[in-house]
Amino acid sequence: MRNFLHYHEEIYLKQHVDVIREVAFDCDANTEVDDFLESYGSFDGATDQLSALTQKKIMDLSRARRNTMVKHNKSRSMREQPADCGDIFKQLKFHDKISSSEYQPSQFLANRINSTFTRLQNEGIAILGKKRGPLENFLATFPEATRKVISPEKIQQGYIRMGAIDKKSKCRPDMDVLLNTIAGDGKDKKTRLKAIKDIIVDHFDEFMNDFRDYGRIREDTLNKYFGEDYGMDGESMPCPETLARLSQARYTVLTNENIVNELEDKRREAQEEKKAKAGRERAVASKYLESAAAFEQDLAKLNMPIESVTEDVLLKPGTTTVPKLLGYVVSRNSSDAAAAAAIKKTQTKKPLVDQALEVISAPLLLSLGREEEEEDQEPDRLSPGVAFVAADG
Repeated sequence: MRNFLHYHEEIYLKQHVDVIREVAFDCDANTEVDDFLESYGSFDGATDQLSALTQKKIMDLSRARRNTMVKHNKSRSMREQPADCGDIFKQLKFHDKISSSEYQPSQFLANRINSTFTRLQNEGIAILGKKRGPLENFLATFPEATRKVISPEKIQQGYIRMGAIDKKSKCRPDMDVLLNTIAGDGKDKKTRLKAIKDIIVDHFDEFMNDFRDYGRIREDTLNKYFGEDYGMDGESMPCPETLARLSQARYTVLTNENIVNELEDKRREAQEEKKAKAGRERAVASKYLESAAAFEQDLAKLNMPIESVTEDVLLKPGTTTVPKLLGYVVSRNSSDAAAAAAIKKTQTKKPLVDQALEVISAPLLLSLGREEEEEDQEPDRLSPGVAFVAADG
């Protein structure tokens, strides 16, 4: 998280502000930018990326710097992201393959990059060893790659292809191009797109109000004008209205106040549920361990060596009970969740007696009433039941 926070604040946000200064004002880095100007960043639904981006620290930073972060519709980033619609990514990848072997950066640049990585590592922002070498090489050759590949025209190309700006003025969206990114072919596509465009134009204010108030167009609003979504099999496939599955959600303004609060509520609920679950598990563990201890007391009352205990002895009425057997067997198998779950379903005495005898006969499983000198043994020689207690400790 610390690495991502450093990247977001020192690279991503600074770059956005620099772009505003250069593109909107054609001024240097010391010029103040008016408060009403904002920058915009779009992201796909990669789960790890969204998990980092939606941390409160990250969103607070973006909101403070007037940077709007949005998540694309599911499975739509290749059609909606300007970087994916243009040719720069492909050309940079191609250039990187040939430049890494052909282009030799100046020793000064290579040394600067190396010293920067060392400084970051000393500050606790670690770069994994295997990744550091390729990353240093990429950064050293990147200036040459950008000089050959990137130009204002090629950057604009991606925005024009996805409709963010029109080809002529290059300063306003092209609605027809935007709509044409909708998947589908056939003779009826043109008619269908015209119908969609008419709905958007007629109810544009309502859609924008949803974005402003909720950070997304609500499903109720979409269903009112477009009907429900349907999959290939004809079954209804509505997008999730909640943010529990954010990667599958529709176009969402992550920095919208409503979304920020909803995500924070979800995160708090998840933490509370995790604590509650841990508490329930500790209570269950305690219950089973108490039952196991009671079972061992029953064994002690038999006045016979534990290795001599047989099935007939344990099945004899009055020797022990099903709950005590269950606690003993489950607590000893707690390291295997699947086994423990299966045991809990088998609450008749005969199967539990068989499993208890297996535990008793296992040479490395110690009873809860082990002698003092056995407490110093290595952790890998402790019984699963003891490991169960330690894990909850």
